[in-house]
Order: sequence, then structure tokens, then C-alpha cells
Amino acid sequence: MRTVEYRFSTFWRIDAPVQEVWAAIQDSARWPEWWHNVERVDQLEAGSNQGVGVVQRYTWKGWLPYRLVFDMRVTRVDSLVALEG
Repeated sequence: MRTVEYRFSTFWRIDAPVQEVWAAIQDSARWPEWWHNVERVDQLEAGSNQGVGVVQRYTWKGWLPYRLVFDMRVTRVDSLVALEG
């Protein structure tokens, strides 16, 4: 399998308590419940207690007539600040 690196940076401004927003973003397995473009999240490998090292497969569906499926490994978790993969 070929590995390709992409960089997507997203900055959100949400009028809600930071702890609640962080909990929702960090729990990507539940994204399909509230983020309508995320169809599915499957865990492929476990990570640390903080989530570093976990590998998940994401299935996204947007306006175009195809799905985007990719695997991502979490490389950094800085609580309430950043989640990188």
C-alpha cells in the first residue's frame, strides 16, 4: 500500500463550552451521529490511552457522486488544543 501525505487544517469557531466541543471532536467514532458527511468510522488499530497511535478508517460522502475512504493514524493529541493525524 502506498502512503501519501496530505495536509488539511481546519479551524472552527463554535459558541459552546470548550470541553464539550473537544469531547465531540476527539470521539471520532461518533462523528456519523452529528456530522452528516461522515458515513462511517472503523477502528483498525488501538492507540495509547490518550489516543495517539490509533488508526481509523473514515468513509465520507459529500455532494459529489463518490465516497472518500481513507485511513488515518493519530500522531498528536494536545487536549483542548489540537488533534493531528
